[in-house]
Amino acid sequence: VEYLPETAAGTQNSGWSGPRALHGVWAQTSQHLLNWALRRNAPLVINSAGQDSDKIPRCKILSVPVVRDSGKVIGVLAFINPPFAPDYVDRHVYLARHLGLQAANVVEMQFDLMTGLYTQGALEQVYGGLADDSDGSACSLVYLDVDHMHVVNQVHGFEIGNELIVRIADLMSPPLLPGA
Repeated sequence: VEYLPETAAGTQNSGWSGPRALHGVWAQTSQHLLNWALRRNAPLVINSAGQDSDKIPRCKILSVPVVRDSGKVIGVLAFINPPFAPDYVDRHVYLARHLGLQAANVVEMQFDLMTGLYTQGALEQVYGGLADDSDGSACSLVYLDVDHMHVVNQVHGFEIGNELIVRIADLMSPPLLPGA
């Protein structure tokens, strides 16, 4: 999960080049921020990034882990501001952590984290109105419900059952048809 706030402020002689700089900072720091979140499971506030480096533009970064109810980090929520913006303070960290929890809830409700596929509820929400919104062009939707999965889990164990679900999901990944 990533979030880069747009800034309406000008450069104010700071060397900040607006949205392009935001994307550059994100491209250079995203993996580092995710690694920090995975290792520390803690917020990171940098109010002087790029100060001693010409590799990234000067900026301010607030990063919080996106954490499942189980405590597992599934992503990072990052806020990147220009150097002339106010410093991030404890209140910002508190609000960002709250947004990170909300983002985790949305991800868990919308996606099966083992397969990366939509949950049944999300699938119905996303594609439920497909027939109503159709402009006359042909479209298809494949929905697969694996019956009696509990038998596989009971006979072979949950690890094999999970592997079966992941393999079915891999088979369902686009493109389903050759040349599609």
